[in-house]
Amino acid sequence: KEDNKNMRDHLQISNITANENHIKAIEKLCTEKNEALDWIEELMVENGELHEKLIEANDRMEEERTLMRHDVEQLQIRFHDRLHQQTNALRIKLGTLLHQSKITKEEAEDTIDFLNQEKTLVNEEN
Repeated sequence: KEDNKNMRDHLQISNITANENHIKAIEKLCTEKNEALDWIEELMVENGELHEKLIEANDRMEEERTLMRHDVEQLQIRFHDRLHQQTNALRIKLGTLLHQSKITKEEAEDTIDFLNQEKTLVNEEN
């Protein structure tokens, strides 16, 4: 009887020790799981911050694109105005030369046609 009691006591002590080891292993896994969840949360926050920065950078690029488009439009307007002024100045000069009979009427008309063709080509390119 005494041997059976000792054997039972020994088995109970072994079971208690095994249970304590299991509890420690489970606690360690829970700690590791919580650390992993904290790390994931940090990554999610960092990802959110990076996403916000990306949106801001995208917005700035869109603003710059809009400004560049506006600049290009202004340059095109100035170019066309300048071209128109130069064409008119050449027409006036041509008219003056024609009036002074330094060139024939046909030469003047050919030059005007040429200038109109050039203006059309420039407008088509833009």
